[in-house]
Amino acid sequence: MPEERAADRTVVWVVSAFSNPASADSPDRYRFICQELTDRGASVVQFVSAFDHNSRTRRRIGPIPWRCVEVYEPGYARNVSLRRVASHLVFDSLIGFYFLGEAVRGGMPDTILAALPHNGAACVAAAFARVGRARFVVDIHDTWPESILSVTRVSPILRLPYEAWKGAADLAIAAADDAYGESVEYARRADTVRLRVGRPAAQAIYLGGDLDYYRRVGSAESLPRELNGATFLLAYAGTLGANYDLDCVLDAYARFSVECPEAGLLLLGGGEREADLRLRISRLGLKAWVSGHISHPELLRYLARAHVGLNCFKAGGNVAYSYKLNDYLLSGTPVVNSLPGETAALIEKWGIGANYRAGDPESLLEALRTCRSRWRVDPAWKERVRGFSTAHLDRKTSYRAILDSCLRRGGGGRG
Repeated sequence: MPEERAADRTVVWVVSAFSNPASADSPDRYRFICQELTDRGASVVQFVSAFDHNSRTRRRIGPIPWRCVEVYEPGYARNVSLRRVASHLVFDSLIGFYFLGEAVRGGMPDTILAALPHNGAACVAAAFARVGRARFVVDIHDTWPESILSVTRVSPILRLPYEAWKGAADLAIAAADDAYGESVEYARRADTVRLRVGRPAAQAIYLGGDLDYYRRVGSAESLPRELNGATFLLAYAGTLGANYDLDCVLDAYARFSVECPEAGLLLLGGGEREADLRLRISRLGLKAWVSGHISHPELLRYLARAHVGLNCFKAGGNVAYSYKLNDYLLSGTPVVNSLPGETAALIEKWGIGANYRAGDPESLLEALRTCRSRWRVDPAWKERVRGFSTAHLDRKTSYRAILDSCLRRGGGGRG
């Protein structure tokens, strides 16, 4: 028999495979949503992968204020690989059994919120919500694998499961009572499906952050020895992967460092291109440092000292607004950006950085020159960027629509 549940408590399941609920200071969107739902009196169950996508290790979660269920998947080493597809398929195949176990333990949910990706798991969640007469809500926080397919050559054999996974996203989006996206483009992606089947339009809710957390982490006291003498710091934060414009960054930086000998480059992250980038940096003799995988607070401490954050994606991808962009802005770091559309317009409108054409070292070099000139005439530029973030990226305000949707009964739910 299910454990007894209070009649007035809304039961919300949150399916967010890539979430890291371990730290109260985490910038993770779904960790914050689970905390806020719990604080509002909901009974929350979060389903995450037992494999940590960022560290590529088994996940370790300590005590948290809501129930967290770790769903098994075998893991993978590379973002673009059959092994990753297979690993996610295991998660998607097993999630239904975990749902059944949780329903026996604690009863059926009133609402299921599913993050996309995992697309297959979201489809299972949609079916489970339909059977259990629960509300179903989706939130698009990435368009993987579409973003990979558009910038990386993939063999026909590998492309087929990626296309199938994209189709799974369409099914989940069409089934949702409410849909959200972490950018206007992601919301439009949802509407290509939702409007066709008579569903309400998706709502864009940008990634937000805990302003106090970003202020509290402080600044790195010293720089790595590879950056000795550097006083104008460029920083890239995130995965060193195939869909990022990192070769262009090194080409442009090699020229910029001749004009600006006090420049230093931080590549804050790890990934499948880490060894290759280290080798190129060594061959070019650049004043640059590759951190490998580091904790989020440590990453932010370096960003606090940076003068430019590199939001550099290859052309042709579907990324519209990124976690790394949020980290830069909430840290007060002006951004050099390659994403067209809404991100480029945001940066231009608010004067919080400069844009360049992806894959064009000359265009990136000119953007770096622009930022250097701006710093010379506006030494308080960092505070102006922080002011923008305070006004527009406070998640305590911006995430209310998702929270209200999860707590609302009726619609697709049981009433």
